[in-house]
Amino acid sequence: GVLCEVTIAIYTFGTCIAFLIIIGDQQDKIIAVMAKEPEGTGGSPWYTDRKFTISLTAFLFILPLSIP
Repeated sequence: GVLCEVTIAIYTFGTCIAFLIIIGDQQDKIIAVMAKEPEGTGGSPWYTDRKFTISLTAFLFILPLSIP
C-alpha cells in the first residue's frame, strides 16, 4: 500500500511539473503579445521572465487548488 501511495505521489508531481512547463511555453507567447513585443527582442522586462511567470502561476492558481 505504501509503495502504491509513493508511486502515485511521484507520478502526480511529475505530471504537475510537465503541465507547468507547457503553461510556461504558452505564457511566453501570450505575454509577448499583450506587452506588444516582437518575438526575438533581446531585452525583455522582468515580468516576462519565464521563472517569474511560472512561479506566479503556481502560487496563484495551482497551490490554492492543491490545498483542499
